[in-house]
Amino acid sequence: MACISGVTLGGFYEYINCCGIKTNGFATSLQTVCIDAAYSSTTVGISANTASTCTINCNLGPIDYSFSVTGTCYSSSGTAVINVYNGTPIYTINNEIPGGYPSQTGLGPFTFSGLTAGTYPFRINDS
Repeated sequence: MACISGVTLGGFYEYINCCGIKTNGFATSLQTVCIDAAYSSTTVGISANTASTCTINCNLGPIDYSFSVTGTCYSSSGTAVINVYNGTPIYTINNEIPGGYPSQTGLGPFTFSGLTAGTYPFRINDS
């Protein structure tokens, strides 16, 4: 992904950083930021410099996850929601067995619905 430099203008700001994460806050002074160039037109309170590129380390530490299961699996109404943390976003999650659920890519949470009773191993990959 292409990344460009920018600075906060003071006050509220919001942008998509080069790790694909929506970032917002309140700046009382100028702060240098690294913006995903594909989303530069959606920034708020940021002055983007399209002539200046930048890079940031997106590794947030060891990858981890949490999940919840709801519904009644015996009537094909079970739902699993998986949240992924740390690692290097963007994440891809694959249902390994039985393999009937399509892969999902993004920041999550990842939702798999229509589950029946059984075991569903998933593989989580980070960038």
